[in-house]
Amino acid sequence: MSIVTTNEHLNESALPSLLPPELLEHVFSFLADAGRDAGRWRWHTVTHVCRRWRAAAIGSPSLWTYLRPSLGLSWDVYLERAKGAPLS
Repeated sequence: MSIVTTNEHLNESALPSLLPPELLEHVFSFLADAGRDAGRWRWHTVTHVCRRWRAAAIGSPSLWTYLRPSLGLSWDVYLERAKGAPLS
């Protein structure tokens, strides 16, 4: 068994991995709102934690409705991930 495979198995058994994607999206939404209110926009770092968190964040259209050029993402990325949700 490789180190990568071993790490994946350990990650899958960790408590955050047991949370349903809907709950992760709710937590990520809270982070996005808190960052917006504080003038910072760093919630997107959750997309770098693991594949599961990335899929949950990218699959949540409401997280991508607040356009923020400082993230360095193209408008097309926001539009694609917002999936037709109203933008602000």
